[in-house]
Amino acid sequence: MGHQGEISHEDLLLLNFLRLLIAQADRHLQGSGVRSVARLALLHVVLGSLVHLIVDEGQLQVPLIVGDGTHVGEDLPQALLPEPLV
Repeated sequence: MGHQGEISHEDLLLLNFLRLLIAQADRHLQGSGVRSVARLALLHVVLGSLVHLIVDEGQLQVPLIVGDGTHVGEDLPQALLPEPLV
């Protein structure tokens, strides 16, 4: 029963990054607090800009009317020719 003491070692980048956010018991209390706040602020800026980028990209999408394919011969030339700007 059990794993016989053999555990596979997986070095995941995400776990290494998250390890930086965890406060260690042997660190100085004041210095660790300042560094933790700085790390959390950096994480907030990075994730916040990523969320804004995804939201802005989603707002640029334009809904289109999808046909059922019955009028392909009529609709294909209209789709290939750009509309005039004026």
